[in-house]
Amino acid sequence: MQPGFFITEYALENYPLAAGQQYQWFGTRIYCKDDALLYLMGVSPGTGTYFAKRVLQDELESPMVPGGSEEGILIVWDPVKKVGKAVMISFKWPEFDLSDCTTRNAMFEKWAAGFIMLCSGKTPSYMTSPMVLTKEVEKWITEDELRVIQSGANGNPLAYLRSIPARNPEDLIPVNNGGSQNGNQGGVPGGVHGGSNGGSTGGSSVTGHGGHSPGFEAAASPADVSAASSVSEEPASTPARAYEVKNATSGASGGDSSWYVYGIVGVLVAAGLVAFGFLRGGAGK
Repeated sequence: MQPGFFITEYALENYPLAAGQQYQWFGTRIYCKDDALLYLMGVSPGTGTYFAKRVLQDELESPMVPGGSEEGILIVWDPVKKVGKAVMISFKWPEFDLSDCTTRNAMFEKWAAGFIMLCSGKTPSYMTSPMVLTKEVEKWITEDELRVIQSGANGNPLAYLRSIPARNPEDLIPVNNGGSQNGNQGGVPGGVHGGSNGGSTGGSSVTGHGGHSPGFEAAASPADVSAASSVSEEPASTPARAYEVKNATSGASGGDSSWYVYGIVGVLVAAGLVAFGFLRGGAGK
């Protein structure tokens, strides 16, 4: 797992998140270090910020670091501007002199102690070859290119990243009709795609660097909030529902229509009295 600690530290120091940004990781050499990345960097499959595809070993060999391998692609993504920086990370394991160890457990303990010293910034005296952790490729990418990487790029995302031309972020941010480079149309805030491994998104209790969750979604601007608050809960002319009963006597005429009610009641009472007298007269005969 140790390379996961080093890679996370490298990301935090060299590629800190700005407000609204998120980390994504595409793993190409998958082993225990990815567990550390999920825990420390705050990425996860559930939030759509961790992706992985095993790449053939000969395609993982680093051309810059002899004996090193290309571990994966770190992506610093801006979901509002819809641009990001993709960085290919290579790693070479340090080598230690373990010739004085007579058992496997002794070798492991000395090897682990060496990594603990490296984590604390110290150099083990028995380290014969240093650890190497560096970037090999760094490209600005668009949302479409991000999706290609997330999908595996037909089996070789590393080669695909190398094929992307070098550009400035200003060249990639869409320009709307108003001329502002915010990737929106008509002043409507751009949406957030929480990872595009099939479009899956999700909440997460894991918090990434900078206090934002991996699936961080930019909060609505004050203009958005005021626009939302100006909308009434129901339309002006809401159609009547089956369970709603309207008072038939209510209306513009108001109290002027009450005499209809009294007249009807009077007719019914008179009819009842007549019927009652008829029945009593019939009974007397």
